[in-house]
Amino acid sequence: MLACLKDRVSDGDAAAGVETLLMVVGAGRGPLVRASLRAADRCDPPRRLRVFAVEKNPNAVVTLQSLVESEGWGDRVTVVASDMRTWDAGRDLHSSTFRLNVGTFYGTRRVVSGTSSV
Repeated sequence: MLACLKDRVSDGDAAAGVETLLMVVGAGRGPLVRASLRAADRCDPPRRLRVFAVEKNPNAVVTLQSLVESEGWGDRVTVVASDMRTWDAGRDLHSSTFRLNVGTFYGTRRVVSGTSSV
């Protein structure tokens, strides 16, 4: 994520305050959200990052909302309680914890193809 942010936003744009939007689909309990924010802060100069954490599991949504509050991410993270395949939002980057392997290829392909409109 660090390399991606550095590649996507030049140092000059970062210094000018250009904001990158990231949609973490299937955000779960937030490991990619946390890692993305940490990477943005570690860049020199730091990158402004706005994260949409999309999650359909209501228990994980509660955890994400608690993280936003306890970590002070309110101005950087928006929790979206929705299925990623039905939430309609065009964004710059997409990140997901879904992993492709032989055993789950068909299911993963269906999930990824369902996000092609975003």
